[in-house]
Amino acid sequence: MKRSASDAGLPPAPRQLHPPAIPILNPPAIQPPPPPAPLPPTMATTQRSPVAIWPQPHPAFFTFSSNQANPPGPRDLPATPVPASQDMRVANRPPSGNSSSASLPSSPGRYTRNQVAEQTQLTVKLATPADLSELADTLRQPTKVSKIIIVTCDPQELKGAFDAIRTSLSVLDVEVYFQGQMPEQRVLNNVFSCLHEQQAPIKSFQWVSTEPCMKPQHIDQFIFDALLASQLLEKIHFSVPRGNHAASVIINNPDRLTLCVAKHQSLRSLSFKQIDGREFIDAILQGVARSPIIEEIHFNQTNLTQNTTALQSSVSNNKQLRSISIKDCQLELGSMSEILKRMQDHPTLEWLDFRTARIPFEGLRLISEHMGELRSIGEPIAELLLTNSQIKTLHFRCTLSPANIASLTVGLAANTHLTSLIMDAIQDATSYSTQITTALAHVTETNTSKDLENMFEANKGLREIVIELPGSQNGTDNQLLKAIAKCPSIKSLTIENILNIQLVSDVLADIAHIKHLNLKMRAIDIGKRAAFIQTVHQIANNLSQNKNLLSFSLTLHPMADQHKMLRGEFGDLDKAILRIQDITTHNRLRIKNIQAAMGMSIMQELQQHEPRALPILPVEINQMLFEAAIENLSLEDAKRVYEAISPFMHPASNQ
Repeated sequence: MKRSASDAGLPPAPRQLHPPAIPILNPPAIQPPPPPAPLPPTMATTQRSPVAIWPQPHPAFFTFSSNQANPPGPRDLPATPVPASQDMRVANRPPSGNSSSASLPSSPGRYTRNQVAEQTQLTVKLATPADLSELADTLRQPTKVSKIIIVTCDPQELKGAFDAIRTSLSVLDVEVYFQGQMPEQRVLNNVFSCLHEQQAPIKSFQWVSTEPCMKPQHIDQFIFDALLASQLLEKIHFSVPRGNHAASVIINNPDRLTLCVAKHQSLRSLSFKQIDGREFIDAILQGVARSPIIEEIHFNQTNLTQNTTALQSSVSNNKQLRSISIKDCQLELGSMSEILKRMQDHPTLEWLDFRTARIPFEGLRLISEHMGELRSIGEPIAELLLTNSQIKTLHFRCTLSPANIASLTVGLAANTHLTSLIMDAIQDATSYSTQITTALAHVTETNTSKDLENMFEANKGLREIVIELPGSQNGTDNQLLKAIAKCPSIKSLTIENILNIQLVSDVLADIAHIKHLNLKMRAIDIGKRAAFIQTVHQIANNLSQNKNLLSFSLTLHPMADQHKMLRGEFGDLDKAILRIQDITTHNRLRIKNIQAAMGMSIMQELQQHEPRALPILPVEINQMLFEAAIENLSLEDAKRVYEAISPFMHPASNQ
């Protein structure tokens, strides 16, 4: 900067630096290297939503968090958090869109080639016929667009969007968020007819109805015939939210549907939620059993009690399957154990989810059969872990009976490929039918063995554990947490159904190696609210010396505690959360020390001729300077140091 004539005889004014020991200069003539890429996602951020989701989330719930996945803000630093009392998230909401569709519906040129030139994703919402014609013209030309999101409640707008999509020069991922009641069967057939007329360039198709079915809904087989007509299609997902009725699929020709699935040249993934129809599901599963390429079958909130044979056949005969989910599905008694046995020698299975599978207990002849299914479910799981070394992710539930604990301990010790374990630990027999409560009482009462504390100790491969505590009063919750603490390989821990948060505080010293910690509370009694807040402050104190924790979230009970939050009945809980955020932010800065030190060396070389600039120092010395700055400065000053260095840092792998 030029100095004026009036101050020509004065010494240069001191620069305002943060911190004073590190000059922060960026002369216009110097072009620094490109800014670093965002931090690579961690295991926790890639496998689950950054917002904590309960198994059956209420439309609104409170989550307090720090350093969640991909936060907004400069240069991969966490953004300043919203005050906790305002952090109300909405689950299962369709995307708002970040494309040209954010313009006013009447504005011209929403989908011209110039308008979408650099975009890879477009959202079609409140589109006029002129907009859709413009979209079709654009898609006929080479563009970067690879994904189309359609948000609508109008079948005609949806049909117009499909007409535009089928003209696309590029193969597209298509997502439909239908915001009204499912259209009638005849109307829906008409909408999909354009996809049936010719091979549409669709790579994946996802349909999500956002309105629960309040009356019987029917879907014709024609819809799936229209989709399967595209030999480019790799993935189909149909989802209808839980309501009074599931969407029932009417099958006209099950053999044709089976053949379409079995002979499809590119189809690899099928997923259905809240879809009903025995013949439809059987036809799909029979096609999966005969397909040489399908890798994923996922069912959610679906009645599979009459499809046991087809499900077992698909597991046995399709040797390409990598991922199977029967989440929250009704099953026939004994089918879960049989499916697990058929998985034992499967050559490709990696991801299994039957955590909330519903095994029936009512209406059976012998209570001993109930007890056999409930008590032994851990044994086939253990056998699966022993015999199938391909399993990497496993979601399941079982009781903590002595037999199950012993079996799972052996299975977990033998399988070193398992990296993610999600488990519902069940102890309270009242969670099942009252008809068997008495018969099962002795099973749950005997599970106080110290063997539980050694269940995870021998496993050296686990990186992530999600555990739902049984919420017992006899010390089982504490034993489970101590067992997890003995597994030093774990980097991500989610604890659900927490009845007493003091148990978490007590084991913090033993889980100091964990990088991502998520806590989900049960409803908090009014008499225990003050103690709860005090314990959260205690957790913040205990974490103050933790140099490994990179993210933290606390989810209050979605049904009971959200209204209390709005009334301000949780006092200064947000202050404790903000203290933990400061800790995690410091830690996230700290792990960038090697990259920051290299950036400082580059900065020093570029600025070596600047007044009062530091000399070019070895990377080791710069690393010590950076660590000292992060350790001793306030959080805001530490951020300024990082932001000054980050333009000179080269992208590197996550440390």
